[in-house]
Amino acid sequence: MDLSKLKELEERLHNGKQFSEIWDFFFTHFGENEEFMGLGEPGSNEFLEAVLEEVGKQLFNGPVTLTRPRFIRLAEHKFIHGTVFLNGRLTSAFYFETLHKGMLAVLWTNETKLIRFTGRHLYDALNRSSN
Repeated sequence: MDLSKLKELEERLHNGKQFSEIWDFFFTHFGENEEFMGLGEPGSNEFLEAVLEEVGKQLFNGPVTLTRPRFIRLAEHKFIHGTVFLNGRLTSAFYFETLHKGMLAVLWTNETKLIRFTGRHLYDALNRSSN
């Protein structure tokens, strides 16, 4: 399968203004493609899950529970996609590890909330001392 459109998705995610267009591009070229869905290796990503938890806290204005994360990683492209439940709401996600950006689609009662996020590890020197 030709994955050259991942680079275009990465560019759209980084520069795009219309989240619905970015999400539609992902589903049109990848999310609805059976061959693509069969690529990669299943696995968890603690960093992505921590970012999702933080985004969820802001979205739900309080504590959030992540359940049933199912992520697939395309190692050679440093790209992760999959689903998770945030406080019981089905959430689809994709994330570019090199860009440190991703997007979520959270199914709400009458709509889908699209969220773009950026997350980075703090350098050890920035972590505060417990003293």
